[in-house]
Amino acid sequence: MSTLAKALADGLAIGDHRPWPRRVVDFDLWRSLGEQIAAGRWTLFGLWGARDAVHMALLDETASEVAVVTHKCPSEIFPSLGRSHPPAIRLERAIRDPIGLEPMGSPDPRLWLDHGGGACAHPLGTRPEPSPPAPQYAFLESEGEGLHQIPVWAGACRHYRTGTFPLHRQWRGGRAARRAAGLYA
Repeated sequence: MSTLAKALADGLAIGDHRPWPRRVVDFDLWRSLGEQIAAGRWTLFGLWGARDAVHMALLDETASEVAVVTHKCPSEIFPSLGRSHPPAIRLERAIRDPIGLEPMGSPDPRLWLDHGGGACAHPLGTRPEPSPPAPQYAFLESEGEGLHQIPVWAGACRHYRTGTFPLHRQWRGGRAARRAAGLYA
């Protein structure tokens, strides 16, 4: 028995789930699995939501085994995997906006898909409600060694239209420079 199968042994097995086995787990086991993903024991293969549950696919690379894990959310909350494994944050945000399931302890409370322009909030959830006004979006700061800012100015549009772009003037073969400049438009 693989380490993934042993870890999921306490979960409730769902019969005839294909192509991989599926287990329903409780709050504590879901959180424990997230910590083991963060430790590199398994790979988060997928994370998605349904009206009343969240699901994740786990990959055990050493055993070449995949399993699907489900956590029921009757109170519309689930333990955040992003708290210990940051790549899960965007997936959790993508679950929260259309479905309304809240990742408890998530380090990033920002909206992902719903920016207040839709007819209702959480249209795929159990209780769609009128969309609230969009809050001010909090952008994350980028700081540190090796980060560069390229200013965008009105003149960039002129350079793009004429096929010349100041960053590429040193290149020879004008056609290649114009093609590359198209990437910056």
